[in-house]
Amino acid sequence: MNQSIQAKRKDGELVKLTLKRLTFEDIDQIMALQDEIVEGLEDKQLYVPSDREEIQSHFSTEGVLLGYVTEENELAALAIYLKRGYSPSNYGYDVGLEGEELLKVGQVDTVLVKADYRGNNLQYRMCSLLEEIAKEKQTPILCATASPYNTFSVNNFLKLGYEVKKDKLKYGGLRRYILMKSLY
Repeated sequence: MNQSIQAKRKDGELVKLTLKRLTFEDIDQIMALQDEIVEGLEDKQLYVPSDREEIQSHFSTEGVLLGYVTEENELAALAIYLKRGYSPSNYGYDVGLEGEELLKVGQVDTVLVKADYRGNNLQYRMCSLLEEIAKEKQTPILCATASPYNTFSVNNFLKLGYEVKKDKLKYGGLRRYILMKSLY
């Protein structure tokens, strides 16, 4: 899993980023990255951050948290894969799946890229990696949500072969596309 890439930071400097599986010890960096992303958004409805307890719970379930980190261990990007089963937060419910079909759904829960590292296809790369994780876990369906106003994220999912299955209100009344892709 420890693959490295060269990324160009916003200031033009080339930086080596290494992919790693994040652990509970990285929670402060995860929370700081979320805060930085939200603070930098003009339109706050584009991203709904998770609270600390929710992130902590991902480590004790089947969640997989990946990050690209610099040589100084700065978290530059984050991706979260979850498998929610029958939990009401399973996006499978949003697209009309029911019964045992819900057990076949994995979720791209979060993909964040620090502003300094945007333009390096990190979101696309990380979504591709989450697809590989889903396949390893024998999960045939991946779902995700994206704000229709975040055309960059929506276009990345469309390039990866996802389809917009629903346009609905989630997260306290925010408009979201529910995207889905069959992996096999």
